[in-house]
Amino acid sequence: MKISYDALDKHIKESKSGPKNFYLVMGDEILLNIDAVDRLREFCRKHEYSERISMVLDSNGPWDDVLTHLQTNTLFAENKILEISIPSGKFGRKGGPTLAKLAEYIKEQNPEDICVIISCPKLDKKTQQTKWFTSVVNIATLIDIPNLKRKDLPAWARKLIKQNGQTIDDDALTLLIDRIEGNIVAAKQEINKLALLAGSETNLTLDMVRSSVADSARYDVFQLTEAMMLGNIPRSLKIFHGLIQEGANIIQILAMVTREIRILYRVMQGKVNAEALPSILSSMGVFPSFHQRYLSAVNRFNMPKVMGLLQHATDIDQTSKGYPIDGRLKSPISEMERLIIKTAGNGLL
Repeated sequence: MKISYDALDKHIKESKSGPKNFYLVMGDEILLNIDAVDRLREFCRKHEYSERISMVLDSNGPWDDVLTHLQTNTLFAENKILEISIPSGKFGRKGGPTLAKLAEYIKEQNPEDICVIISCPKLDKKTQQTKWFTSVVNIATLIDIPNLKRKDLPAWARKLIKQNGQTIDDDALTLLIDRIEGNIVAAKQEINKLALLAGSETNLTLDMVRSSVADSARYDVFQLTEAMMLGNIPRSLKIFHGLIQEGANIIQILAMVTREIRILYRVMQGKVNAEALPSILSSMGVFPSFHQRYLSAVNRFNMPKVMGLLQHATDIDQTSKGYPIDGRLKSPISEMERLIIKTAGNGLL
């Protein structure tokens, strides 16, 4: 079964009996990918899936643990969400066969106490033709994440604004799109900020958008990610604390930081595989003027350290939603500080 990202809300609304037991979220737009997984997770929570296991894997990951988590039950068994994120889209020698076995298990057992959610980038044609992938898509509900081009952004932005109970003038929308330069994470952040600034006003005007742009937070989240990639720990923390003091949403900051780490991860993979790093960055929508920050950052890390950053970001996401993680601080802000230090440094505290 295949449904579009735009049809996900309809699927959730019409699935009266609860979530399916196997979802595959696939696409390159990181924010939309994360949003789809978040909505599926919330869907599961509403149907009393109280246990969550989250795994971030690549070609060298502990794939054997997947089936172990799938089949392990506690004495007082609870409905379980098993989230498997493969941000690199690389499955290695074990990944494909493991997912094929997982699909076989779901098909044969049809478990009612587990929901598997796999998320990954858009896979190439060769991978989609493999036997293991075919076995997965034959069982899973595929959530197809679209690639948003610049021409798609006005309609997408209007939809978000409408969800906030607002409308926007054409000239104001044009300025907003120019402001965020095709970055949909930034677009969502700006739209949410406009909703707050507009107060009881239901229509966003050009003057409102101009005011929002001119009155941007003294410490901008883009300045934060730039400082992190450039390895400036003191400046990164100063900007982060400034954002928090100005009331910035920790989830929005985390989304932007996670995006940067995922880009770094892909560049690291390219370095290992002797690929052309500027071409990788361009394919991910990074403007040429921003390339150098990633090219310099990659020299501070190795693959395990970047994988650790991704897992840390996943843990903060869970902590911020009220689910404690062993070994992590209870405060998502404090954990965010630690992630910033690790990312601006060399992956270690």
